[in-house]
Amino acid sequence: MLPGATIYLADVDVDVVAELVNETEDFEEHELDPALGLEGRLLVGHHAEVAPGWVETLESITATALPSITTQLASAALIVRLSGRWFAFAFGQGRHLLRQDALVDDFGLRVAANTVAPSEIRAVDARRFERGVVLTRRQGSRPGRAEGLGLQVDREMLQAIVGRSRRSGEGRVHGRKSLGVARDIDLRDLNRLGAQMLADYVSRDFLDGFPTLERLQPEAKASPMARQLDAELVVALTHPDLQGAYLAPPAILDWERVSGFRFSGDPRTLRREDVSLSDYLILRPGPSLANLHEDDLRVVDRNSMRALDRWPIYRWIVWEKQLGDDAYIMSEGRWYKVNGQYLADIDAVAQRIPVPTVAIPVPARASMPEGEFNVDLAAALGGVLLDKQLAQVGTERGRFELCDVFVAPDKLIHVKRGIGSQELSYLFTQGVTSAEGIRHERKVRERLQELVRDRAPQLGTVIDVDTKPPAGAFEVVYVVVDSAHARVPSSIPFFARASLSRAIRTLDEMDYRYSAVGVPDGP
Repeated sequence: MLPGATIYLADVDVDVVAELVNETEDFEEHELDPALGLEGRLLVGHHAEVAPGWVETLESITATALPSITTQLASAALIVRLSGRWFAFAFGQGRHLLRQDALVDDFGLRVAANTVAPSEIRAVDARRFERGVVLTRRQGSRPGRAEGLGLQVDREMLQAIVGRSRRSGEGRVHGRKSLGVARDIDLRDLNRLGAQMLADYVSRDFLDGFPTLERLQPEAKASPMARQLDAELVVALTHPDLQGAYLAPPAILDWERVSGFRFSGDPRTLRREDVSLSDYLILRPGPSLANLHEDDLRVVDRNSMRALDRWPIYRWIVWEKQLGDDAYIMSEGRWYKVNGQYLADIDAVAQRIPVPTVAIPVPARASMPEGEFNVDLAAALGGVLLDKQLAQVGTERGRFELCDVFVAPDKLIHVKRGIGSQELSYLFTQGVTSAEGIRHERKVRERLQELVRDRAPQLGTVIDVDTKPPAGAFEVVYVVVDSAHARVPSSIPFFARASLSRAIRTLDEMDYRYSAVGVPDGP
């Protein structure tokens, strides 16, 4: 019997075991017992015992010698061909023995989505693209549906699922890149299991519990479109003003164990507190596609310089690319095409947003700092400058900016320079947070009235602090300053359009008016 294992599926074009093996690891290879009737190999990693980094410090403060303190990480991977495809069963740290770029990225997630009972979900991981990537893990004390765990299906990309299988006897499963099973596996049952997992991978049963799973559709790694997008990415990385690309961990990190990061090109003793794409591009100017796959970024253990995890730079990059009418996203080392209907729904929202009823002036000069522009904007519109004035009140929304400029009696103007997804997503979220606070919290209305009265006493009491604003009482105005101002709001980057669509739906629900406009970056 195999104890509960972590199972990976090799890409369809992997023909031999050697194409799955990470040759940078130290391991020994064993043939399988012919009596099993299985084609494959067992890899067992060599891990020398090492002393944690803190041992030397502890030895320096004691009067007597410490006992030997070492750690050792075991790893093994059973690679077998089942139903015409190669599978890898990893044990311990066995995933490090495998070439991650030779594995199917969404194998575990798809199988779990198709087999877990929708009402028996224990945990979900998700990835949200806003001001950077937000990784979340939600766990319930009792099984239930994903919505009960707070999964926001309209804004989050599902990453992992944990729950009980709908099939009797299969117990709990966990799906991400790999498929984790809690039950023991009979070696005599491997061929049947392989066929079942392949069938589960292509099933459409997930539509019951996870109907939005296909909003982002993975491109085949070797497809002509994936190759074209890779080429576009490599060219973009040579551009000094690369817009929208950044690094994000491919998985949730255990920060209690993380002391920093280290690029594979760094000295072994270097430990970076944080990293960015620009840091990598300094080490590797103008990287090739091969460099992105070969260079890695390592998560460094707090107690030693050993890598807790490491992934190729390619898997850390987050970027989006518009090609014609189609939008593509690079995330976790995979290209995704945005579902056409989902994209059309988002674009329909952007296309119906009106322009403001007040004329927004153009900045007096190019690259004018946002703060200076807000000063001029307030003067031009006879408004009240509230830039960086936070509503510091005790609400569940925390501290937030009410707006950059308030134009009596009803306009909340929010300004942002730049057309990147991160900047715009922050802008749209800020407008919604402020609107929610003003609508639902008397303290927020009091704060707005206080700020307006202090800066423009002649306006008197323009805010009714005692009453929830009636329908249409306020207008949220989004102003984007950029040389590509003509793209606002209908053709801004996809992540930003998705964020704007959510913001508009929320403002609609609260009976707010809204508008958006782009203005040139200087005369």
